[in-house]
Amino acid sequence: MKKLVEKIQELIVWCCNNTVIRYLFFGGCASAVNLLTYYGLRLFFDMDVNIANSISVCASILFGYYTKSKFVFESQASGLVEKLVEFVKYLGARVVSVAIEMLGVWLMVDTLLINDYIAKFIIQFVVLVVNYVLNKFLIFTKK
Repeated sequence: MKKLVEKIQELIVWCCNNTVIRYLFFGGCASAVNLLTYYGLRLFFDMDVNIANSISVCASILFGYYTKSKFVFESQASGLVEKLVEFVKYLGARVVSVAIEMLGVWLMVDTLLINDYIAKFIIQFVVLVVNYVLNKFLIFTKK
């Protein structure tokens, strides 16, 4: 039993020290913020698909920047100017992924006639991969 507890502790430490695992966790959380915001706006307020999608994307961008800079890539930006530059780079990269998300949802819903809830769910996986690459190699680079 003691060996099992030690193995579990080792796994937890490994997960906490692994950037990809942390990214997947917090990326999943950002996707959950995105999806829950979208579904809530659609279900409870009967909001237009594109407006609900835009609001949910903005909410997940803010959540994502905070968690990725603090917990995933452990940003070394110090001072207001460096943090602002990093945030602007993050927003620029997100413009790319937002375009992919908006285009993807639109294509799947209006062209392929996929249910908007399913389309929104599917596109989250594409956005997750694109964002990891952009964050890792363009935004949160080590000094």
